[in-house]
Amino acid sequence: MTINFRGYVYNDAGTAIEDATVKLIDSSGNTEDTFSGGTDSNGLWYFSEADQDQYDIEISYGTSYRRIKWADQISLKEIDVRNNTGATTPAATFTNLTNSAANQVAVFSGANTTRADGDVIYLSYKLANSAGELTEFARMIVEAEDTHNGSEDGAIQFQVMRDGTLATVWEVKSTGDGDVDAPTMSFDLNMDSLSIGNGADTDITLTFDANSADGVITWMEDQDYFKFSDDILMNSTERINLGDTGTYIYQSADGQLDIISDTELGITAPTVDIDASTEVNISTDLKVGDDLSLTSDSSVFNMGAGNDFTITHDGTTGATLAGNPITITASGASTWSTSSGALTVTSAAAATWSTAAGVLTIDGDDGIVMQNTGSGNITLAPAGQLILGSATGVAQMETNGLTIGLASSAPAPQNDNVTIWSGSGATTTPSDNAQLTLENNNATYLQFLPDEGYNGGILVGDDSDVDAGRILYNNDNDDWDISTGTGSTSSASQMIIKNGSVDIKNNELLNVGSADSNWETNKITQAGGSGNQEVRIETTGSSAASILRLVTPNAGTGVNAIVFAQGDGDGQDDHMGYNLRYDGANGQLELNSTSTTGTAGQAADIWRIPDGQLTMDFNSTTDESAFDDYDDAMVLKRAFSPEYRGGRDLMRENRQELIDMGVLRQYDDGFVGYSDQRMAALLAGGIYQTRQRVDELDERIAALEAK
Repeated sequence: MTINFRGYVYNDAGTAIEDATVKLIDSSGNTEDTFSGGTDSNGLWYFSEADQDQYDIEISYGTSYRRIKWADQISLKEIDVRNNTGATTPAATFTNLTNSAANQVAVFSGANTTRADGDVIYLSYKLANSAGELTEFARMIVEAEDTHNGSEDGAIQFQVMRDGTLATVWEVKSTGDGDVDAPTMSFDLNMDSLSIGNGADTDITLTFDANSADGVITWMEDQDYFKFSDDILMNSTERINLGDTGTYIYQSADGQLDIISDTELGITAPTVDIDASTEVNISTDLKVGDDLSLTSDSSVFNMGAGNDFTITHDGTTGATLAGNPITITASGASTWSTSSGALTVTSAAAATWSTAAGVLTIDGDDGIVMQNTGSGNITLAPAGQLILGSATGVAQMETNGLTIGLASSAPAPQNDNVTIWSGSGATTTPSDNAQLTLENNNATYLQFLPDEGYNGGILVGDDSDVDAGRILYNNDNDDWDISTGTGSTSSASQMIIKNGSVDIKNNELLNVGSADSNWETNKITQAGGSGNQEVRIETTGSSAASILRLVTPNAGTGVNAIVFAQGDGDGQDDHMGYNLRYDGANGQLELNSTSTTGTAGQAADIWRIPDGQLTMDFNSTTDESAFDDYDDAMVLKRAFSPEYRGGRDLMRENRQELIDMGVLRQYDDGFVGYSDQRMAALLAGGIYQTRQRVDELDERIAALEAK
């Protein structure tokens, strides 16, 4: 840090001494610096020294010498430092130069004789308010909490101005009374909000450091939650509220934990284990959405206040129903079935299974055998319907197909086709080439439900490969994979669709919209034929932008170009070309013509704009001389003088003359263009001709004056 030295030299009469010599002497007695030219007419001298060293100031004038010693030690009653050197130059700097690990830099003391608890010293921090009044905006206070000799306790607090009054923001305090061996330490924050952390991407830890155990609360930055590294005890019947005060966890009585929710308590887990040593008591209805398992081989399912009806596990694979009587009544179609083996119904007399209405269904996982040992037949109803699983679903089988209906009104099979029918679709007759049809009067889907980690899709084979073509959903990658292959070789992915993007593996999308309109690895071609071709970038946002961006790498030397070509664009006759391009190698924007003469190979830049320049540099090449037979000065007068223009537009009066000279160029369609180069030549000729006439006039005047 820079050390500033500054002072004035006066004689005994109070008059400033000019040209006094002032030196800066280091601690070794060497002259570090000498004030250049001596003191000025005001007696002023000064130094600015960057080294952290000890310096003396030596002032000499004639035979008189004075020194201001670094080693001086002084005691003052009051010091008022007012510095206007600069905003970043401190008014006071205190430095302890002792080479020690711990240095005392300053002492602020209150040497009062009250020596009582509550004595304070404080530092004030003042700024000017809007009225220009010097006002105390903050204060740091040190207080003697306990002044007992040998067991002193202290406090430090920081106050800030709050609505015109100083208010304590925080206080650190040790509390004791001289007889307490271990006073308590407290940190009091009097704030409405507290932020911990500096906004960095890191965890924030709050540690409670006690004698035998510590406590830690950590804000987990990446996970976005708090982590408590120790137990949490809710005192007495205090609660942990979740979301609002209607949902909470608390201890309603000693040894009893209550979980309260004002609407619903949801428990979601692969396994919920309730380990009760006595019983699980449910005071109202129990609703189970899926299986209910009693896992003991001697388990009993009791019903009734006196357990009047029971279902008892027999210890093997069976169960016994006990009750008097047992009545099974179904209001509609019912099914008795076995998962394996035979279902045997025996009766001492003839047994009849019948329904007064509805359907009688016989179901067996190992098959259903309908057998007649006599000569009779097993005959379905005249409509030829076989009910499968549901009274509303039927299967109709005929020689030309099979219809599986999800409603009883399913149509008859047709066209050697298997039809899964749920309602009449827009077309009721399937294609002759379709072996499977899904028909519905609403949305219709073909569902694949593979297990997790397995794919689902459609495979198409030929005579050499059973899966020559595939449309697969890849479960692991969460994408659609369209692929082809040949022979026994595994199919190779041709297109992958994922998250709204399409990945074409050979990097080519051909014939987009028309033949030869292709998207290839390094080229996009729009070739739509003899009609107008258009590439359109459009936004519907009122404040959005439409951007065509041509980009090369950082510090790249390549060219970003928009090419306008007629035919080959090489500059030959009827093959003209223009390039608007940014030249990365030379750092400039250019408009280039492939020919300046109508012959190939005569390319040249029309104008350039170098990086950092705000004006165009036009090509200065011209095939005409600035000096011709025209009276350039008169041409300019006719073009610009109000005498000739008569108040009309610039260059309108003698336009044809300017066209003949090449300053203006008239095109076949009537457009008239302006040439900076020819105008520069015209101006140069006018200046030259005017100067020549001025010289002639000077010679004539000189000749007249000589007579």
